[in-house]
Amino acid sequence: MKKAYLYSRVSTQSQADNGKGIERQIEQAKQFLKNYPEYTIANDIFTDAASGYSGANLDENAGLGSFIRSAENSEIPKGSLLVLESPDRLSRLGIKKGQRIFDRIMACGIDIALVRFGIILKHDDDNDFTGSLIVSIGLYLGHLESNQKSERINFTLQKKKATASSGGEKYSGKAPAWLKLSKDKLKFNEVPEKANAVRLMFKLRGEGYSYGQIEAEMNKRNIPPFTGRAKRWYEASITKLLHYRQVLGECQFYKLKTISGKKTRVPDGKVIRGYYPQIVSNDLFYKVQATFREKKSGKISQYKNLFSGLTRCSCGAVRNYSKPNPKRDLVYLRCRNYICKPKLCDLKGLPYEPIEKILIQTFNVLDYSKLNDSYDDKALLSMQARVGKSQEDIDTLTNSITNFDNPDLLASLLPKLAAMQQNHNILLDVLSELHYQVPVATGTVKGLSVNTEDERTIYNNFISQHVNKIVTMTDKVIIHFKHRKPMTVYYDLKYEASNLVNIMKLTAGEDYIITEYQEINPKSIQATGSKRKDK
Repeated sequence: MKKAYLYSRVSTQSQADNGKGIERQIEQAKQFLKNYPEYTIANDIFTDAASGYSGANLDENAGLGSFIRSAENSEIPKGSLLVLESPDRLSRLGIKKGQRIFDRIMACGIDIALVRFGIILKHDDDNDFTGSLIVSIGLYLGHLESNQKSERINFTLQKKKATASSGGEKYSGKAPAWLKLSKDKLKFNEVPEKANAVRLMFKLRGEGYSYGQIEAEMNKRNIPPFTGRAKRWYEASITKLLHYRQVLGECQFYKLKTISGKKTRVPDGKVIRGYYPQIVSNDLFYKVQATFREKKSGKISQYKNLFSGLTRCSCGAVRNYSKPNPKRDLVYLRCRNYICKPKLCDLKGLPYEPIEKILIQTFNVLDYSKLNDSYDDKALLSMQARVGKSQEDIDTLTNSITNFDNPDLLASLLPKLAAMQQNHNILLDVLSELHYQVPVATGTVKGLSVNTEDERTIYNNFISQHVNKIVTMTDKVIIHFKHRKPMTVYYDLKYEASNLVNIMKLTAGEDYIITEYQEINPKSIQATGSKRKDK
């Protein structure tokens, strides 16, 4: 008698531990085989708790992978039968990749039974139109379902991140060891003994203690380590904690991305300041970081232009931070269209340092909470409703297709389903963009130092969350906000010998976003010599 090999798959280990999915598929396979007495069930039953969407069930150590390897090594006799619930149990990689797996198995002389459809695909039947169509539909729907699940999960996670970024419910309870999520999930509270332990580490390092000395001091004071398994403090864990930017209140979300075939953890969005309570001052943090950093000659700061990515010329092109003028030793913001060949803009470069001073003074006096209070969420809510309706329509048609057994009807509905899915993906892209426009958490840059590369990075990230672009001209800059009308800052640049004097007057498009007019004082921002400091 010919042998029948049962194959069942669930996506996760928890589903396998539950047992119901695996058992259901095996029981259905046994019931199916009662109609085919020429087969006897083999002792080897192949199962997987692995994703068919990622192809993990094809690994050598996986159930399907080991079955295929055995078949290709002639360890499974030709004419045997592989029994599975439906095409998507074998693969959710899509039609082309999934069909290759079917072809690979059948090339070994193995027939394949699809229990849900009540058919057996013969390895030597090259013109089984109905069987081929059912396999293609099953592979298509399986990939579509997994893709939709992935998109829905990603959409939900992005929505949660946007909510957390704008000061709403925190993304998750996961936090640094010295913090604990509040019951209302709106903030993190300090765990005093742990927060004080971190502060002590930074204090000691700032006073010149080595890692070994900090380790000894922590253990001498009997301060318990943050993990229950550790009995004492070690240099490695102390060094790691001293690098954590979470002590500044920052949070960086991450996501997994496949790079060169490997899943890699990459940043997801910009750094969120104020997400956690800050427990160490900026000055102390950067003082400690300076003890780690080796000075590299010739290294260029990422943010020499403090407003990198934002500065524009009135012609619309980017203004770049340029090399110093050898005669005046001044750094300029130059328009890309001016320096290109042929020249596309006649506006010359502007001296950088006075413009930086002007912008810092301006950004110091803005009320960032009011910059965001004009945000209109009607477009977001409307798009959410459209996405929901689109998903309902796709689910309805998908369920209908699954229940049809008429090949001609199935073939006519597939293009419609593909068009609906394409439109749904467009709506998801628009919705994702609207989510990223949700106002960011408020704060201030007043008093924030911009002396180090890290400090300038933090400053740039904060301003970029509120500003679309900064148009620089010979007598003014126009700041274009994301959720407010533009603001114009007027100034006058005069050359006196080798010195540069700048006088500024600020006029706001909406005055109420200015908090402290008295700080806009020409005398306080005079630049007597804007020479390059990093010669």
